[in-house]
Amino acid sequence: MGWISADKLCALQVLVKDIVAESVSSNAEPILPERISIVKSELKRRRLREKIFPSAEFFSDPAWDILLELFAADQDGVRLSVSSIGVESEISPSTVVRWLSFLERHNLVERFADANDKRRQWIGLTQTARNLMIEYFS
Repeated sequence: MGWISADKLCALQVLVKDIVAESVSSNAEPILPERISIVKSELKRRRLREKIFPSAEFFSDPAWDILLELFAADQDGVRLSVSSIGVESEISPSTVVRWLSFLERHNLVERFADANDKRRQWIGLTQTARNLMIEYFS
C-alpha cells in the first residue's frame, strides 16, 4: 500500500473533523434510501472510471462531482464545508472554490456561516438544486 500525500492527509483530516463536528439533520425532504444509494453508486463509479482509464482528465467534470457530493451529504443530513468538498472526488481546493462560485451564481448552492468558527463556511444546495437532483435521480 502506498503512502498518502501530506496534502491529501490534511484534506482528509479536515473532512473527518467537519463530519464529526457537524452532523445535522437537513430541512430537505429525504428521498428514498434506494435513490440515495444510486447517488452514492454514481460517486463510486466516477472514482472507479478514473482509476481504470489512463487519465482522470478524460472525465473532468467538477461541477457535477460537487453537486453529487452536496446532494449525498444533504440526503444524509450532513453539512460540508468549503474545505471538505472535493476531498472524496480529489478536486483541488482552488477548483472547488471556482466551481462553487459558478454554482452559486446559478442559484444551485448557497453558503452559510459557521456559528462556532467564523473562518468556516458551510455549503448547501439551494431548494432549486435539491429539486433538480431529486428529479434527476427519480
